[in-house]
Order: sequence, then C-alpha cells, then structure tokens
Amino acid sequence: MNAQVIHQTKSPLAIDWLIGLHLERQQRVEALHALAHDISAKYGEAPGGHRGFVVLHWLVGGFAPLSDDEAAPEGWLRSESWGGFIPDVDTAEGRLWQTRVDDLPSMKDEIDSVALGIPNSITVQHEGGDPIQFNPTFHLSPQQDTVFVTWPERQLLGAVNEVIALLDPEGKVGWSEMSRSAWYSVVELGEAIAELEKQQGL
Repeated sequence: MNAQVIHQTKSPLAIDWLIGLHLERQQRVEALHALAHDISAKYGEAPGGHRGFVVLHWLVGGFAPLSDDEAAPEGWLRSESWGGFIPDVDTAEGRLWQTRVDDLPSMKDEIDSVALGIPNSITVQHEGGDPIQFNPTFHLSPQQDTVFVTWPERQLLGAVNEVIALLDPEGKVGWSEMSRSAWYSVVELGEAIAELEKQQGL
C-alpha cells in the first residue's frame, strides 16, 4: 500500500458509512458470482472456472465465448462490437437473462465522502503537464473502530488538510493526520489477524 498521506477518525458517522460501503461491495460480488454460476451451469464453464464477463461503463454487458467460433446459445446474440454474447431481447429466454443483467448493481463504487469531511478527489496541475486526479482509499481497522483515509502522494498533504478544514470546519468528524510508521503498524496488525483467521479456518 503506497500510503503517503494518512488521516484517521473514530467518528461513528464515518465507521457506519464505510461498513455500508463494504456491504454494498459484498452484495455486488455475490450477485455477479451468482449470475456467473448460472450462466456457466447452463452453457458450460471456461477452463479453470466460470465464464468471464465484459463490463461496459461499469455495467455488465454480457459473457465471453469459450472460442471464437462458439455459436451463440439460445436467447443470446454475439455482439458485433466486442464479440461476446449479449441477451437477445427479441426472445423470451433472452428477456429473462436481460432482467438478470439489469438487476446487477453497477461495478463502480459510488463514493461520496464530502459529508464526512473528506474530498472525493484532489487534482494537481503540474507546470507544463496535464492535471492529475488523485482519489482517496478508505480502510477500516480490524477492530472496526477507526476509519483511515490514505493518499498516494506526499505532496497532497497541504491540499487535503485545506479541504478537510473547509468541509468540516468544526471538526465534528475529527480527522487527524497519522504518521506513516503508525499506519504501517496498523497494516501489519491487520495482516497478522488475517493470517491467524486463515489458520483457524475463520
């Protein structure tokens, strides 16, 4: 984890928000796995596991053929643009699969951390170069009592602190800067707990 700027808070608002985000991700993965299982069970698995999906604009667009000459199964059409199979909505079978695809959540996190006093992104304009946008990464402590926000460039510290001061002027969320050494101690603790749980089969 290339964390160069780290902030932390024990705010229940931030903790509940991040737990909810993790739950959304888990539900998204479970829904995608369920669809992959059903498609592979009906049309055959790819070598080594379930069929792959093609994601277009963060939405599932269809599933991948096993070979270039595989015929589209009943209820599906081969896409002219990317070669995979998409539901044929002119058939009853295709409409059923299209409903399954439409019910899938977006594969993109809809992160809006402004209400927590953290910017969704920071844009840096280098002289003579294109602007670069940096996005934060959120982490929950193993004890689920602290939220950490990390950024990959040390030069962002001043900008991040300025935006935090603007978004949370009264310090209600209580963000505080954290040293990199303290952060990596948290990372090591998390890795140790994960390894212990793996050994115990949890």
